Amino acid sequence: MIYQSLILVCVKIINSGAVLGVYFGFLSTFSIGPSYLFLIRARVMD
Repeated sequence: MIYQSLILVCVKIINSGAVLGVYFGFLSTFSIGPSYLFLIRARVMD
């Protein structure tokens, strides 16, 4: 029982790590993201 919960915790940590990795990967790939958002906001304001 303890062993099973330990595996669950490890899986959760790995999943959150993978999600963070993908998220930061997108951030670094699309580093123009913030400026792009500002551009969209400027277009919407007009």
